[in-house]
Amino acid sequence: MHLLGWWRGLPRLAEDLGGSHHRDDVACLVALNVPGAELGLHLGVHDLAYQPRADRALLVDRHDQRTRLIVPFARDKEG
Repeated sequence: MHLLGWWRGLPRLAEDLGGSHHRDDVACLVALNVPGAELGLHLGVHDLAYQPRADRALLVDRHDQRTRLIVPFARDKEG
């Protein structure tokens, strides 16, 4: 199953998934403005070194066990 959603915080995401014991059901996610330590606790990853940055997001691919910094939004250079 694929799900595209937007949550304002990890506690709400965990609640909607049915608790933290379902965290392994999430194969991939994109996190914005979530401190690495908090995200690591949610995913069960203890060494997630990530600090949120403006206009950046962290792509977490649990199948490949990789994280990647991405730019999901581009600013209009004329505006």
